Amino acid sequence: MDPALDPTVWVNLKVIARLQPFQRLHTRALLFRIQRHKYVPEFLQRWWDGSSRDSDFGRLQDVVGVALQYRAAADDTVAQHMEQHLLGAVRGFNALKKTYELDTTMNARLDTLIEVIYRGCVLEKGNEDPDDKDDEEPNAEHAE
Repeated sequence: MDPALDPTVWVNLKVIARLQPFQRLHTRALLFRIQRHKYVPEFLQRWWDGSSRDSDFGRLQDVVGVALQYRAAADDTVAQHMEQHLLGAVRGFNALKKTYELDTTMNARLDTLIEVIYRGCVLEKGNEDPDDKDDEEPNAEHAE
């Protein structure tokens, strides 16, 4: 199937982009959804679904990986549209970082996924990474 016609990746990136802090993402189905508050405790719902943070993160990695492959293989118009969706998903990943703020491993994994998106989209075009501006070392002449 033509990647541009496969709605799954497009829809999942849009759902990720709409995440707000402290909302949970359900990734067990083909199409992701934002979980609504239920009467069943979260740990029990995760057990019932057979999901975990690790499996959910794996699904996020898969979607980003496929989206980057679609972007690389597509014509300029579709590639630009996919790039917009990927960069929009970064907002959702930042919301997930807030949701899992006490889980340093999950936050590090999300940071890495965000870096993969920036490297695949922004840096590939020769643009500067907006996060690298803070990492610049001062000029040696001014360091004294």
